[in-house]
Amino acid sequence: DPARRGQLRLTGGVAPGIDGTVETLPGDYRLFYAGVARALAGEAPSPVDAADVLWQLRVLEAALASAASSDVIVLSN
Repeated sequence: DPARRGQLRLTGGVAPGIDGTVETLPGDYRLFYAGVARALAGEAPSPVDAADVLWQLRVLEAALASAASSDVIVLSN
């Protein structure tokens, strides 16, 4: 559904010049949460690395700030 696609703009050293629509791909949250349950039970490692989780939170916070202010939010490593 084109109405549910996101916009992506990358600048700087990451991938200069990328600016366009990103297709939203379906996932399977059941597999993810089954992995979380196994990790909490001590049966398997976490399905997502903690450093990746922190980066994703930064991206989400920047997206919310951008939506609220209509400004471009720059993230750096």
